[in-house]
Amino acid sequence: MSNLVSRVLASALLLIGSRVSAAEPFSGPHAEAVLGWNHVTRTAQHQNSDGIAYGGGFGYDVRSGAIVVGALTELAGSSGSSCSNYLVLGEISGKSCSKESRSLFAGGRLGFVMGNTTLLYALGGYANVRQTSSFRGQANAPYANFRDHRNLDGYRVGAGVEHALSKKLFLKAEYRYTDVKDRLDTNQHQAVLGFGFRF
Repeated sequence: MSNLVSRVLASALLLIGSRVSAAEPFSGPHAEAVLGWNHVTRTAQHQNSDGIAYGGGFGYDVRSGAIVVGALTELAGSSGSSCSNYLVLGEISGKSCSKESRSLFAGGRLGFVMGNTTLLYALGGYANVRQTSSFRGQANAPYANFRDHRNLDGYRVGAGVEHALSKKLFLKAEYRYTDVKDRLDTNQHQAVLGFGFRF
């Protein structure tokens, strides 16, 4: 009797194991970290700045054949700021600087699996960017120094490629463009690499 039970249990474990090993990549929940290049353009002030983009996020993918549909969230930061001098009566009175210090993203992606280990996808959704502004006056300037920030709404679109290293681990490379509605006509171009884990 014990041998029969052992065989049944062993068969059940083998069946479960085969199901797990046959599980398709690019499906289910995942977490990831990203790091890359951040380029900001402020068209109204003719300013550009470069820095580092970094952050992390969570997502959930559903796969049907070669098609993958997913939901994405991300919390990220970036370095790099742009500054300009203010002139009063032909004299320098102070310096104004702006930077995008924090961004939130919530959206989705649609992808196509190639060779069962590589996913090509496009993404899009809502973005919220915190813009930090500061002004530092010169010694003889009539203006006080200040620092302030605003949260700006916008959208993000992009595309990327994800490669499954195993059933749990993956790498990705992604380009994304973020546009925010502000008086400076600000947009971000980012190229990032990501490393993730599927639960």
